[in-house]
Amino acid sequence: MTSRVEGDKVWQCKSGSPFETDDEDCEVDPELDDYYSRRNILIFDEHDSLIAGLVQRGAFTVSNVYRWMDILYPLPEIWFFRSKVGEMIYRDQQKPFPLGSYQIVDQGSRILSPIPKSTHHIYRCFVNNHRRFTDLDDKLFRRVQRRDGRCLITGKESSTFPEQTGQFQSSFAVRIFPLVSPIEWNTPSTRELFKELADSPESFAEVLQSPINAFICNYTSSQGFNGHWFSIDVDGDHRVVQFVDCKQWRIPRDGRLLASQGDNSEPGPSDLMLQAHFHQALILWILHNPVGHKDFRTATRLALQIQNRKASLHE
Repeated sequence: MTSRVEGDKVWQCKSGSPFETDDEDCEVDPELDDYYSRRNILIFDEHDSLIAGLVQRGAFTVSNVYRWMDILYPLPEIWFFRSKVGEMIYRDQQKPFPLGSYQIVDQGSRILSPIPKSTHHIYRCFVNNHRRFTDLDDKLFRRVQRRDGRCLITGKESSTFPEQTGQFQSSFAVRIFPLVSPIEWNTPSTRELFKELADSPESFAEVLQSPINAFICNYTSSQGFNGHWFSIDVDGDHRVVQFVDCKQWRIPRDGRLLASQGDNSEPGPSDLMLQAHFHQALILWILHNPVGHKDFRTATRLALQIQNRKASLHE
């Protein structure tokens, strides 16, 4: 049994998770469910309520965390992190962000209580190696494979096998933004995100099935990307940011999204799409939202159960 006090609240459960879960049901990785209990950078508002936190993995710099908070919150032009003992942490530092408890203050030292720009999770299915791919899937894969020539996360050569050989296809055209119904175009947040790329439900659907919304990724890496265990920080020189330990997904520790090696007549992965994926990862791993985190973890676990045929699609 583990527990941790945050403010005046105690998060406690058998696995160390901040929400109830049966340990035997943790099919993905117990570390993911224990994430809240392991956070060692905590951010509080003016009411001393916890609003954000993350696990310092050693490579998250002060500059990184400042920029990520600007993505998550509508903050003033000038603001600072201040520790609860009064130490100021200034923005332009490339040293690791120090562990501890912090507040966000403006230039007049007033503690802020910002409201997130978005708390919405975009749910997505994991790559399923049992399902039969559609003609659209195959067409997209062929175009992206010609462009990329390799997994843009690990650098491994992209390979496919004729279906009759019975060999497992190890490379996929992983979609950056998940396939959703064209009617999602009517959602204001979706329309705002895609305003430079689409102008109707039909063109929105075409963008989702185009090379700008995909890149070649090997099977294990695609699982980690779809689960947001890692994401691409476009403004950080396309750095691969691991929010949790991604060894089991074989993600390079200090990698960057690699350049395509093939047909450059196809447009590359869209930075706009990659930024949207990164924002989703920040929502999942930094915002303090136990209910939303639990729901996302539950959906992820169910997706894996469906993929591994331990649950039905009706669930």
